Amino acid sequence: MRQFIQKTMRQHITNLLFILCAISFACQAAQSYRILAVVATPSYSHQVPYYKLWMELNKRGHEVVLVTANVIQNYNGTNFTQIDVSDSYKIIRNIDFVKLRMHGDTWIKLLEIGVLPLADGTAEVVFKNKEMQKLYAPDSNVTFDVFFTEMLYVPALYALAHKFNAPMIGLSSLGILSINEHILGGIPLPSHEYTWEMEARTGSNLSFLERLRNFVILWKNIYDLYHYHFPKHQIMAEKYLGKLPPLEDIARNTSLIFIQQSDVLTPAKPKLANMITFTASHVSQKPTPLSQDLKQFLDDAKEGVIYFSLGTNAMSSDLPIELQRMFCDVFAKLPYRVVWKYEKELPGKPDNLYIGRWLPQQSILAHPKVKLFIYQGGLQSSEEAIYNEVPVIGFPVLADQDYQVGRMEALGIGKRLELTTVMREEFENAIQEVITDTQYKERMKHIKKVAKDIQIDPVENLVWWTEYVIRTKGAPHLRSNLAWQPWYKRYDTDIIVFLTSIAVIIILNAINLTAKLFVFIHRRLQFVNTSKQKLSITLCKCNISIVPRDSPRNHKNRIFLRKPLQSQGQQTILRKKTTKNPLHKTMRLDASIALFALWLFPWRSQSARILAVFPVPSYSHQVPFQPLWLELSRRGHEVVLVATDSIHNANTTNLRQINVGGSYAKYKEISYVQRRLNKLSWMELVEDRIVDLSLMFTEHTLSNSELMSLYASDSKQTFDLVFIEMFFTSSIYALAHRFNAPTIGLSSLGLPASEAYTLGDLVLPSHDSTWEMEANVGTDLSFWQRVKNFWILWHWIYVSYRDLYPRHQELAEKYFGTPLPQVVDLMRDTSLIFVNEDPVMSYARPNLAKIIRFHSIHVFKNPEPLPQDIKKFVHNATDGFIYFCMGTNARFTDLPERIQHIFYDVFAELPYKIVWKLEKPPLRKLDNVYVSSWFPQQSVLAHRNIKLYIYQGGLQSTQEAIHYTVPVLGFPVLSDQEFQLKKIKSQGIGNRLNFETLTRDELEATIREVITNQKYKENMIRVRNLMKDTPYDLVDNLVWWTEYVIRNKGASHFHSSLAWEPWYHYCDMDIVTFLAIASFIIVLLTFKICAKLLAWLLKLRQDRRVDVDKKIN
Repeated sequence: MRQFIQKTMRQHITNLLFILCAISFACQAAQSYRILAVVATPSYSHQVPYYKLWMELNKRGHEVVLVTANVIQNYNGTNFTQIDVSDSYKIIRNIDFVKLRMHGDTWIKLLEIGVLPLADGTAEVVFKNKEMQKLYAPDSNVTFDVFFTEMLYVPALYALAHKFNAPMIGLSSLGILSINEHILGGIPLPSHEYTWEMEARTGSNLSFLERLRNFVILWKNIYDLYHYHFPKHQIMAEKYLGKLPPLEDIARNTSLIFIQQSDVLTPAKPKLANMITFTASHVSQKPTPLSQDLKQFLDDAKEGVIYFSLGTNAMSSDLPIELQRMFCDVFAKLPYRVVWKYEKELPGKPDNLYIGRWLPQQSILAHPKVKLFIYQGGLQSSEEAIYNEVPVIGFPVLADQDYQVGRMEALGIGKRLELTTVMREEFENAIQEVITDTQYKERMKHIKKVAKDIQIDPVENLVWWTEYVIRTKGAPHLRSNLAWQPWYKRYDTDIIVFLTSIAVIIILNAINLTAKLFVFIHRRLQFVNTSKQKLSITLCKCNISIVPRDSPRNHKNRIFLRKPLQSQGQQTILRKKTTKNPLHKTMRLDASIALFALWLFPWRSQSARILAVFPVPSYSHQVPFQPLWLELSRRGHEVVLVATDSIHNANTTNLRQINVGGSYAKYKEISYVQRRLNKLSWMELVEDRIVDLSLMFTEHTLSNSELMSLYASDSKQTFDLVFIEMFFTSSIYALAHRFNAPTIGLSSLGLPASEAYTLGDLVLPSHDSTWEMEANVGTDLSFWQRVKNFWILWHWIYVSYRDLYPRHQELAEKYFGTPLPQVVDLMRDTSLIFVNEDPVMSYARPNLAKIIRFHSIHVFKNPEPLPQDIKKFVHNATDGFIYFCMGTNARFTDLPERIQHIFYDVFAELPYKIVWKLEKPPLRKLDNVYVSSWFPQQSVLAHRNIKLYIYQGGLQSTQEAIHYTVPVLGFPVLSDQEFQLKKIKSQGIGNRLNFETLTRDELEATIREVITNQKYKENMIRVRNLMKDTPYDLVDNLVWWTEYVIRNKGASHFHSSLAWEPWYHYCDMDIVTFLAIASFIIVLLTFKICAKLLAWLLKLRQDRRVDVDKKIN
């Protein structure tokens, strides 16, 4: 019996294990995707950065079809198919890149004569490949879940995304092309260091003419690609795939683009949310062993080794013979051994020189004897040099190599030389300097340390994002709607041109009127001299005066017309210019001054000491960050929190709290509800009240005795990091200067435009992401509405710099003394900004890399139990209940009683119970309503009987509603609440109404609609799942970045040079203005010339008629 039972149990266990295995395999199969990757560029450096990604995706069970010009060797994964399209190498081998460099051709010129024809040929090779034709054949029935392709100059391949109806992920093995950045909604900056297409002609000290040249060249290149290259590839793609949407539109729908670049090596600029960067994924942790002869050559190098390679696209053997001889002569005199990748035999090779057609580069760079790497500036080679801590000398040849070598030199880890001009002595001195100056090596070690300090393995990160795109069906929330805006609207180019034209018209008219007035007065005062006039006669009805040479006016001619009189049918004597006008240059100067005046107007680190300052008296500004302070203190850091709202029940010994909540009294005097009813916009409120209030609560914070004891000059207190709330509180930045500590900014809502501008970010007055403009944003605004937004937002930035920041400077100097750096400059040095914003519930736009976004970390995983009386009330709500709360800043009882009674009337008619936060006793008692001045909001929202949340649209409340999947009805009152509710409505998770226009029927109908229509609940679940789909815990992420800033002493590589540019350099505003003025003048002169020509022709015709009449008579 026992054996039978045991046998039966074993059988059941076996069956259970079999079922579990089957379920496991089924789940795995359900998560396995089909992936097509086309990387067709015939260049090894374009292929190798992604090899590990393809292999890792395959190892995770995904089926990968890789179309490549360089097949991965020695990899035989199951469900891994490689299609060889290396025939394109036949095209690229006809291009001598070294020769083109020696001729001085720019990259843009090289595009026209070599690269674009190569791109055409590459596309043809792919489409003509027989294995590819089997995939895209009309009857193939082949499908893919995601499509990868390079985003370079082969747009015809984008058509495969449409063919397979798969989301597209772009690839770029170098910084993104300007044309692709423009297509995706980013901003090309012709003179910024980031723009590698402009090679060495970029930087922040360029003259106006140099920037103008860059502007014309880059935008002409973008125009040519749009209007010539894309149409050509459209025809090519349709030849193989049939009728297609425009390739530009397919590109605009790109889900993500994986860009190989490191934040440490790349100049910071705003980038789109769907641009995922990675670095050094191809670098081998364990390079393959060297061949015996090469190893022996390196091992025996007593003084060290120099490695010289120009990569795979440029060949050393193509260098001019005299340059090759110069290199050999220099190498022969050096005490070092030299390993040179040289593709032919080298006559007269020095004894200390080892040459090879192909060399194992990573293995050589990893050798301890290598002192210097001389190279062409390729990105992959740069990353390998950094990983192996080998300083470099760069000879750029093509593409991004000028940019890469320039960055290496700027970082102090190498030098740049030019093949076309290098001399023997210059070359030898550069080698000796880089090898003997130990600072190059030390800086290289530092750069390596920072570059390797990453949170997630690069390949793991790319795999996660790949699967994320598939899970979210293309991640549409990461695409910017700027991609679909006309080019002139994206950055308000049309508005700048319009305002410039208006300014020019006003100035020209003003100058004209002034000149006429001056001439009139001058003639009255200077010209009337009857005693000097000798003769006055009338000739052909024109008054002519004859005057002597000593007349008060210095006449060029003796005869001039004083009052020419027109008469019909008679030829008029035209008055000649009788004087040189001394005012001509003066008026031109006055015009310039007037224009200028108008322009001016309009891993775990060691324990650290951390100071966090929150001066703004608003609970919603404090609560998003409270979990961060608790987690930092739990991890051993000492945190001093200066805030208007203390954390209750914070059971940690490393957290000291300084309460500055005394400013609440003044802050609560404002009735935001009344402001809303009076239709006072947020920007008007900011200028009218918030600026003064910011100075009040900031001074209240700085004058706190506990805080003063910390920053007193004799306190000897130190901090490793200062957190500062970025909400009109710039004087607080003086604390960072006082403690000589890096800063991290904090924003409990989207970053305000004035702060974003100060940091070097974009200002987009009419974009949906600009919450300060409330409901007056979007893609369908009229031109005049956009002009109004432009004026309002830029006027506020002007006010910030002319009023707000100077007043905060005075306040900071009052408490910290002088000299003190400008608080604006201290703001610009902010290392990172933690912004409470989720991409799902915001609008994609370019942002600086230093902006770290998070959301919902204040939401409880396990809310506290409800108080017994509230619990009983909602438990008994058989039809469900509605929770109504207007937050902490807006008070429902400030509404007129007429509006309040609407809510009472509607609530009385509803079958639902109401949990209502009211600040005062209710106007009347309702049986289905529970009223209190405070509720444990998250506990209420977590209750299973809740049906609807009526609120003011606050961000934290929105995140709580989404977490607990409660549909919402919003009544915006202030700040970003219009923005939040606009996004809520567009996501289909709630609705919005306005207090000022509310009616009883509208309120009741909307409540019933949101509760009874299941789509709101279903959409809320969808949005909740999207927001929770992150590659890491959000609090852990903020902690990691906090410790990162401390480890790297401020993370200065995240600073954008755009923050220090003059305001008129913003988006090349001065160049656009200059071109607008030039165009306006050209058009004006053209019209004037045409008008004069027409008048002359009409006059000539009239004269001929007169002559004919005379002959007839």
